[in-house]
Amino acid sequence: MYAIVDIEATGVHESQEIIEIAIIHWDGEKVVSVYETLIKPDGQLLPHIIELTKITPKMLQNAPRFDEVSDKIYDLLENTTLISHKTDFDYEILKKSFSKLGKNLKLKTICTLKLSYQHIPGLKSYSLDTLCSFFRIKIQDRHRAIGDALATLELFKELENFMMPQKSSPRFHAEHERMIKKSQSKPGYVVFYDKSNHPLSWIVTHSVSDCLKEKLEIKNENSTYLNQTHEIKTSYTGSKLIAEFEVSHLKPLFFKYEILLEKSKSGYLRPVLSRYNYKNHSIWLFLTKQKALEKLKKIQSLNSDKKLSAHEYNYLIQKLQKQDDFPSPHLLIWGFGRQQDEYSYVLVVNGQVQGYCYSDINPEQVLLDPYQLKYQRMLSQERSNYITRQYLKDLKNDRHKTDQWKEIREKKVTKNYDLNL
Repeated sequence: MYAIVDIEATGVHESQEIIEIAIIHWDGEKVVSVYETLIKPDGQLLPHIIELTKITPKMLQNAPRFDEVSDKIYDLLENTTLISHKTDFDYEILKKSFSKLGKNLKLKTICTLKLSYQHIPGLKSYSLDTLCSFFRIKIQDRHRAIGDALATLELFKELENFMMPQKSSPRFHAEHERMIKKSQSKPGYVVFYDKSNHPLSWIVTHSVSDCLKEKLEIKNENSTYLNQTHEIKTSYTGSKLIAEFEVSHLKPLFFKYEILLEKSKSGYLRPVLSRYNYKNHSIWLFLTKQKALEKLKKIQSLNSDKKLSAHEYNYLIQKLQKQDDFPSPHLLIWGFGRQQDEYSYVLVVNGQVQGYCYSDINPEQVLLDPYQLKYQRMLSQERSNYITRQYLKDLKNDRHKTDQWKEIREKKVTKNYDLNL
């Protein structure tokens, strides 16, 4: 049996006394009994308590003292689990009150305040008012024992859903719910900023709306987003590749290592790990030494038993190099635009990303003459190439493809492609 308890007291000082108590017996499904009573204290009511509770000295004049109702209250609480909002207050004042009468009250307790902290991250306040507003629980007779006890019971029922998420539909904070309703299920990116306007996280997604729902749903896994996020910015790029370009400034790519191929005297291509140098134009670039060593080991394993001829070994290395490079030297990559009847385009010529743009011209026409569009580039050449190569590799296994590509014939790229950049 649960005993939902709320207490109004003379104040928060050490000599505080109970002036009203409500106890609701709840068996987990229905309310079994309700008890409430005013209690006459020995001390004086403070003015702010009268203002807050609307309980006046006149109302308490004929009320019973605690010792006169202590047996009844003790019987109601015995063998129950006490539930209250801020159990540290309600349970402690009860124990002190019974201790003065020589009785020892010992109960299991559940605090809806602590449960709310645990299961509803991101609230600015965890007061009973705020939580009831969040769950759309109506409170009658706020700051009166029975009104607050009934509200606490409804709050506990809602929190039970959070403790059993399979039974709960997703919940969001009001401002996040408004943002989600306005968002669209289109490709783009989402950036979460803290109070200092520093990006906490950025996510490229096939659906901005789905991303917001996933990261802003009230659950423990999202506590970082909910507790630390001060502002959220979204952008609809149509293409996830262009989204990758646009968010890359939030965390610039600083290449540290590269793998180059040198031919030995015996004719074997030998992979060499070295510090990054942009002049080398290597396709094997790495942000960490660990990743570079992993790739180096993979290349060296192609001829680990030393049985391959130089021709055979070099063929395998060049095949691996081709797998990590662009699928063709000249490519047009296209996807959805930012709005209806618009396309996004990324142009690759001679294995170099030339830039991206948006246009209402359809891909078939652009493939005939890629230079009819004006492309912009916002990253360095190496970073653009790195991001695009990685994106095209990942595109094969992407369940939510937003882009496709097609090889451009050599004669279509014989113009000076720098003219339009």
